[in-house]
Amino acid sequence: MPKASVIKETNGLLHKRTAQHAATKPNDIYVSRSSSFAGQLARGKKLFLEEGYKEITIHGLGASIERALSLSLAIQAVLHDQVTLLCHTKTVNLYDDIVPDDMVKYSILMTLHGSDDVFDEDEDYRTQKRQNSGVEISIVAKDSIHELINTGVKYKPKVNTMR
Repeated sequence: MPKASVIKETNGLLHKRTAQHAATKPNDIYVSRSSSFAGQLARGKKLFLEEGYKEITIHGLGASIERALSLSLAIQAVLHDQVTLLCHTKTVNLYDDIVPDDMVKYSILMTLHGSDDVFDEDEDYRTQKRQNSGVEISIVAKDSIHELINTGVKYKPKVNTMR
């Protein structure tokens, strides 16, 4: 089950759902604040040089937009500018669950004591919709990238891992 952050609201508990996205392709890289920058950089390089992909797409949402942009620029540097970057911004709809206080109390009491007399059955879960910014960066290989593949690139630039 994916992790989601929980925030206390005045009328209940706000449970932020994880963002939904289309099925992942092998040449997609989804960036998060907790993902390994060095690992994703190595994966991007591997997709071009070892696996022969002509295009990869890096996805970033919200706080990870800056990290996604930095990753795409780092991949471009590792590949000696033999790729072109195409950046597309987007707005994504996100949905949160609002759990009423009575339901929270009920679940706690049921867990601790087995009591069920505090639950108001008229209250129910509610959802709220919010929007968040996102970015998709397509990294497309130039024809001259074959020279890098044939010569075997060993160049490893120093990359800021943003920790």
